[in-house]
Amino acid sequence: RWNSDNGDFPDGTYEISVVAIDDEGNRSAPAVITVVLDNVDDEAPVVVWYDTVADGIVISGTTYRLKAVGTDNVSITDFELRINSSLIGTYDPTSSSPQAPEYPYTFSYDWDISSVLDGDYVLQLVGIDGAGNRSEPAIATVTVSNTN
Repeated sequence: RWNSDNGDFPDGTYEISVVAIDDEGNRSAPAVITVVLDNVDDEAPVVVWYDTVADGIVISGTTYRLKAVGTDNVSITDFELRINSSLIGTYDPTSSSPQAPEYPYTFSYDWDISSVLDGDYVLQLVGIDGAGNRSEPAIATVTVSNTN
């Protein structure tokens, strides 16, 4: 496997030729391979709710920490959080989660639930990579219950 920064080469088909030369200057016949270069990142990230968030849970209190993890073939540059379809904000990912090493990008948000009405809330989180690819939303419906 050969990895290279291919920014200087446009997409296309290339032939790579390798010749071995020994200490006496003898040359082997060239070995030629054909490679296809595709610099386009068209793979979307994957994001899942993690730890404290699960579909159907009932939460109460003043603050509830939302956690999620994500992965991408290159990197996740942003997480976009929506609650009941309203954009709450766009957040930078944090470092990797030792509990979920297969998901190197983490999201954490402290949701102030002291000021929201009791009821069901749909949480949606989307990961966005540097090429603008968007993950399928991680969705969970939670119930806030602060009234006794």
